[in-house]
Amino acid sequence: MVKKVTISFKNMYKQQGFDFPYEIMRYILAKASYEVVKKLYFTCKYFPEKYRLFLIDKLYMCNKVIFKDSSKTFSNFDVTLLNEKIWLGDTFNSNSLLWMPKIEQCTIKELGLICEDIAWNDFKIFAKAETIEKISISKVLDSDGKMVALEDICAFIRLKFGKSPPFFDIQ
Repeated sequence: MVKKVTISFKNMYKQQGFDFPYEIMRYILAKASYEVVKKLYFTCKYFPEKYRLFLIDKLYMCNKVIFKDSSKTFSNFDVTLLNEKIWLGDTFNSNSLLWMPKIEQCTIKELGLICEDIAWNDFKIFAKAETIEKISISKVLDSDGKMVALEDICAFIRLKFGKSPPFFDIQ
C-alpha cells in the first residue's frame, strides 16, 4: 500500500516576528521579485508561514521539478499532492492543464508548450510579468477556438536584441 504525502506549509511551529513594521513587510511582500522571496525562504525558516507559495525554479515534462539553490530535483511529481499555490521562477515546459489552477505568480524566462495548444487566457497568466525571453509553442487559441495573432503574443514577450536575436519556435 502506497502512502500519499501531502505537501503543505500549514504545519509550522510558530509565526515569525519581523524586525520591520507590518506596513514595510507588506510592501516588501507585494513588490518582491522571485529571487528576493526565494532568499527570504532560505534565510528564515518561518517565512513560508507569512508568504504561502511553493517556489519552483524549473518545471519540465513528466513533472520534473528543479529547485536551483537547494539542489533538489523531484521526478514524476504528483501535482494533486500540492495544496499550496506556486510561483514559477525560470522555466516551464510541462503539461499546462495540470499546473494552471496552482499558479499564483509566474516570472518565467522560458516557456515551452510544443506538445499542446494553450488557451489565450492561460498564456496571459504565463506572460503577465513580461519576463519571457524564450518561447516554444504550437498554438495559442482564443475562447472561440481561433488562433491568436503573433502580434498579440509578442506584446507579452520581452524582446532582447544584442548578441543573439530573440528565440521564437512557433510551429
